[in-house]
Amino acid sequence: MILNRIAEKQIFKQPLPEFLAKSAIYIILSGLFCVNFFRSLLSIAIIILVVNSLLQVFNLREKINITKQQNFLPFIALFILFAWSTIMTDEGNWEFAFNQLMLKTQYLAFAIAFILLPPFPPRTYQNFFFFFFLLVLGTTFFTVYHFLIFDKGDLLDHYARSKILFTVIDHARYSLFVCLAIFLGIYLVVKKYAEKTSFIFWLIFAGTIFLIFFLHLLAVRSGLLAFYAIFILLAIYFLISKHYKASTFIIVMIIFSIIFSYKYIDTFRMRYSYTMHDLKMSENLTESGNDYSISRRIIANKVAFAIFREHPVFGIGEGNIQSEIHKKYRQSYPFILTENTLEPHNQFLRQLATMGLTGFIIFIVCFYYPLFYKKNYKHIPLLVIYIIVSLSFLVEDTLDIQLGLSFCLFFIMINLHYLKGNSLSTPDAEKDHH
Repeated sequence: MILNRIAEKQIFKQPLPEFLAKSAIYIILSGLFCVNFFRSLLSIAIIILVVNSLLQVFNLREKINITKQQNFLPFIALFILFAWSTIMTDEGNWEFAFNQLMLKTQYLAFAIAFILLPPFPPRTYQNFFFFFFLLVLGTTFFTVYHFLIFDKGDLLDHYARSKILFTVIDHARYSLFVCLAIFLGIYLVVKKYAEKTSFIFWLIFAGTIFLIFFLHLLAVRSGLLAFYAIFILLAIYFLISKHYKASTFIIVMIIFSIIFSYKYIDTFRMRYSYTMHDLKMSENLTESGNDYSISRRIIANKVAFAIFREHPVFGIGEGNIQSEIHKKYRQSYPFILTENTLEPHNQFLRQLATMGLTGFIIFIVCFYYPLFYKKNYKHIPLLVIYIIVSLSFLVEDTLDIQLGLSFCLFFIMINLHYLKGNSLSTPDAEKDHH
């Protein structure tokens, strides 16, 4: 009775639970950019979201339709999978195993929160996207400021040694943020989030163009790979759909962007030159393993694959992966300095090493099931985040870092939550409701 009365309280003309849920989501988005100086903000916001969702269960008027929750159940299964893998932990590795399991509770927390949380109107989801777009756009100016105060010679030398401009968070993850913000900007323009005569429309339009330029200025391989991969897939999609003008425009834009960036953006050109040199040096890992990033990643992935070959069925276990990696480095790559020892820079290889083929298959099925369930891939923001994250899996262990995991799970599940209340089979399901 008391909870019902609390739920009926109106905050700015909306129920209190809805206000708390939206506030938690905005804080989560903000927390993604604060991990370097306020790491706990993300966790606090996730806890608020989960507790608020759980409290709504006690409101007897809220009914949970389990048939609409199938998108989220695989993520609960993934948490169980990681917990099962942790059981295999050897004595002496329990602290690392516990920390990994605590990280993986995000699978469970986000799934429970969005299962219990009633859907929002479509406009609300677009507000979340716009807020993220603004956060990315705003934080780019810290990087631009450092770019402007850098001596050009020092800057090029910086990039020639595989270093990067200052970013508010880890540069690899940040480049993915920028990539997603670009496509959310395009999405908001296409969906007519704001009138063409309004300031917000031109802010999104101009901001998106700026972010494309910024992504090439920053010149982080992860973000550029995701950016061009998505545009190439869009070009293929429009070609198959017989939208020849759209396909031609995208292809011309891709070619122009690459040529323009290589000719006029020094950091992009230096990154390309360094990458080519790095690849050449990786032919001799003994000489390059301590000094070049691609060489270090190749060795890390070779180590992960070696662990998988020794434990092909069930893997070494989540809790044992770190100690086993150090053991393999000492055995097979003794010339690598301790500070250059890396964990696998490939999510797929990491899952094979920790869970074996059995767990890997379960992981793939559970992680990608929501994308294909009822053709959810037709919801473009969901498809884009899956593409971005999947490409990051090839070069990073995205799901084993707090920032990467939070970014991945939040944007996948917020889009699945949209689909819970807005069927793609309904005409105009994606239109705004102002």
